[in-house]
Amino acid sequence: MANANIRQLRLVANLSQYALATASGIDRTRLCLYENGHVTLRPEELATVESTLMKVIEERRDRLAEVLSGTT
Repeated sequence: MANANIRQLRLVANLSQYALATASGIDRTRLCLYENGHVTLRPEELATVESTLMKVIEERRDRLAEVLSGTT
């Protein structure tokens, strides 16, 4: 996944760099450098960041579906 896509997904998930870094176990400075194209994350780091983002987005999608269906 491209650097800009990680940033866009992070913003969609409404996560700060700090929150994403903490949830992913990645150093926040390293995540910031990655988003700005200054470093490359190792494949396992990138996979962890991606899965963390997708989990948060899926949880928010499910919560939104509950609210819209009136089941909460």
